[in-house]
Amino acid sequence: MKNKCVVLLGPEQLELRDVELKPLKPDEIRVKNEYSCISAGTERANIVDMPNTVHKFNRAFGYNSVGIIIDKGADVKDFEIGERVLCFFAGGHRLYTTGKAKNFCKVPDGVDPKDAALVIIGGFGIEGARMTRCEIGESGMVVGCGLLGLFALQSLRNMGAIPTIAIDFNEDRLRIARELGADYTFRPDEENLKEKILAITDGKGVNAAVEVTGSAKALVTTLELMARHGRVALTGCTRISDEPIDFYRLVHRPGVQLLGGHTSARPSTDSYPGYWTAHDDHRTLLKMIAAGRMKAAPMRSECVNPEDVSAVYASSRCKIRRSASCLTGALCTRTDIDKRRCAC
Repeated sequence: MKNKCVVLLGPEQLELRDVELKPLKPDEIRVKNEYSCISAGTERANIVDMPNTVHKFNRAFGYNSVGIIIDKGADVKDFEIGERVLCFFAGGHRLYTTGKAKNFCKVPDGVDPKDAALVIIGGFGIEGARMTRCEIGESGMVVGCGLLGLFALQSLRNMGAIPTIAIDFNEDRLRIARELGADYTFRPDEENLKEKILAITDGKGVNAAVEVTGSAKALVTTLELMARHGRVALTGCTRISDEPIDFYRLVHRPGVQLLGGHTSARPSTDSYPGYWTAHDDHRTLLKMIAAGRMKAAPMRSECVNPEDVSAVYASSRCKIRRSASCLTGALCTRTDIDKRRCAC
């Protein structure tokens, strides 16, 4: 049986290829994917071979998708054929996903699979918001309003942050941020930004922030805007530390906490306050979408056939965009991301 996969052959080299499916093991399930989501920051970093990435080529690309179970091993008890599931890490830009049952999560009835396809990356936004331990009445800020940042924004708002602040260079992203509940939106280069932030936070600065860009310069901007004893969750992967940070002035003296928000920082089994497992974050986000308390649709745009993978990842400028793909027919994308500098 053949599987269709997007394969990363080398820097800026991707193809849609046929590969052999391996036999199903007793503890595994097999899913026919409907949609997979492009992880803009991670995939861009791998495609252009940036530092602090897993340098592995000639491999299937992507790491998350949503689809329908078509087969399961004899030892699998918690899933049934025909159920829709998220595929975490085992998934990706491929027609079929096969993996251990523990790496899958059921999708509630009524959740659009195109929305569900965004949940695994969106879960990183929930993770960052949780790590800040934002309390009702505190100010919350997101720096970088891509997919992950917009879920972090909605998470902070649901946690009771007021005001909620979104910062990005892209006006379209800021428009979506306002649609999703941001009380204030700013560009990082806006004149008198710090004075404006102080004015809307009772002169204190921001209590809880999620920094999503992966840019060292953006982190400096974030730290400049924090209140004393503020908390900053770093969910953007800073591949290149190309900006000096005055740790004494921006971190040490004001007592600001920097919290590493990589997915590997999550607990593997049991959730606890501020630190939840990946599956618990995914289940929470799916419930919130099903209940209408979070939105994913505003972050989706066009759908593109995966046979057009070369155009989607346009090697000349690495146009990894926003959203989800379907190896049976579609790829949802959004904002172009520059090859070397990214505010995703």
